[in-house]
Amino acid sequence: MMFSKALIAHIIGDWLLNSAYLRERKQREFGFLILHVLITSLPFILLGFSPIQVYLIAISHIFIDGSHLGYWWSRLIGKDEEKLYAQYMDDQAFHLIAIWTILQMR
Repeated sequence: MMFSKALIAHIIGDWLLNSAYLRERKQREFGFLILHVLITSLPFILLGFSPIQVYLIAISHIFIDGSHLGYWWSRLIGKDEEKLYAQYMDDQAFHLIAIWTILQMR
């Protein structure tokens, strides 16, 4: 149940509340990455996740998006670089793995 709630929070924060403009700028400017992560964290706060969970999810989000982990993983395992959806799905997989891992911590 907790992961389902976290999945909804992630979809709202990472997809619905963030604009194309912010998505583009966060790739090049750290301040926009932080703004993106703050916006992404809001649904987790509103849905009652603990402060430490929100903090750890935010830190993992900064790491995953700031390091372009989805892009690098796609390249490492030889996915077609022209297919942005593959990089996007890898990025989302890393976010969901991080969220699941954080929720397992007690």
